[in-house]
Amino acid sequence: MIDAVLVRDLPLVQACAMIFCASYIVLIFIADMASILSNPRLRHPK
Repeated sequence: MIDAVLVRDLPLVQACAMIFCASYIVLIFIADMASILSNPRLRHPK
């Protein structure tokens, strides 16, 4: 990754950034779903 930045291989840097961001969003979504499933008060908002 550092070599890609140093030689300005932008497609590789962009692909790594996209993979990192997509995996972060998926992990946040999974954490939200786990909190909803584990806390019954969040399942039925008033």
